Amino acid sequence: MLYSKLGVINLALGKLGNSTIVESLIEDTAERIAATTVWDYIIDEVNEAKDWRFAKTRVFLGGGTPVDTNTYLGWDYAYQLPSDFLRLAKSTKDSIKNDPSVYPLGLIYKVEVVTGDPNDYFVLLSDYDNASEDMYIVYIKRQDLLVLWSPTAISALAFRLAAEMAFKLTEGMTKYNAMMSLYGKVLSLAEGITQSYDSLEDETGNSDWENAGR
Repeated sequence: MLYSKLGVINLALGKLGNSTIVESLIEDTAERIAATTVWDYIIDEVNEAKDWRFAKTRVFLGGGTPVDTNTYLGWDYAYQLPSDFLRLAKSTKDSIKNDPSVYPLGLIYKVEVVTGDPNDYFVLLSDYDNASEDMYIVYIKRQDLLVLWSPTAISALAFRLAAEMAFKLTEGMTKYNAMMSLYGKVLSLAEGITQSYDSLEDETGNSDWENAGR
């Protein structure tokens, strides 16, 4: 299914009980403006809400940059995180052992924002120098390619978008609360679907994972 921004907007309108069809992302209608004004905020929120398979990826962090331990309260190295970083993937009972969100296993670390040029950015602080073994992270990224999204995630996005649009389309708190309740139910459903993608063994994958993703 080739999911699209326009399709999700119309799906959200349908969930609100609004029969209007948005034909274009540049049309001058209240429905289009209500959706596109909040789109970027909502899509990031939904990405962050679960360990969606389409948003979960890993990356080598390269060498750590030595930092002033006084400034960074005892940490020795900073690893710059990707620009699309939203959060680290959650650790499960199995992944803590076989596929942790930060590798090598057992590292102590902290994620912070530091001041940079031209913009601030996220770093992972650690005492690990990356000399003996490469460090990688498994993280949830800002994934806006809807063609990669699962049907359940698209439904969640539509409900969350509908809730936000309710205010701008004067639907009121009752409709907002209804949409948020349904959004929560879809997120609960997504938990089991996401877990079903994983094997309980050999979770570390093969040599193709870096290019192919997980």
